Amino acid sequence: MLVPDAPADGIIREAFEGYASGRFASQAEVKRFLEGFPDLLNKRKGKLTQQRVTDILTQPVYTGHICSEVYDLNWLRAQHEPLVSLDVFDKVQERRNGTAKAPKRKNIGDHFALRGIATCACCTVPLRSSITKGNGGQYHYYLCQTKGCDHYGKSIKRDKIEGEVGS
Repeated sequence: MLVPDAPADGIIREAFEGYASGRFASQAEVKRFLEGFPDLLNKRKGKLTQQRVTDILTQPVYTGHICSEVYDLNWLRAQHEPLVSLDVFDKVQERRNGTAKAPKRKNIGDHFALRGIATCACCTVPLRSSITKGNGGQYHYYLCQTKGCDHYGKSIKRDKIEGEVGS
């Protein structure tokens, strides 16, 4: 049997188990975890790619099996010790194939009283709301993002719209 590479194997095992258990909410978090060990992983141009993380999480070789479409090998038991159990590998595949979860964003609806109510004068589609940062402050706007509309990309200050409604 082949002997595992102690430092790198422990990191790969922790990445698998962390993603399977939910400690890492996304593959991007697994990537950030693996980037914390720059000397142990093969990185291209000094950066670990998302594709490399996907390759790691989908390779059955870490379970002690070999699969190859070229040679028509399906889950053939290999000569090396597995790094992760089949249960952990299956949980990772289930999480990868499940529904994607968007990162939690702050609720900007609290800052915009007319969100969903104010509509574009040209296309009558509800205006989008946004907060822009600059010059040491935050600036609140409503804007039309309907492509093809004459007012596409035009923004109106929140205070102007909400001030007109209140008077």
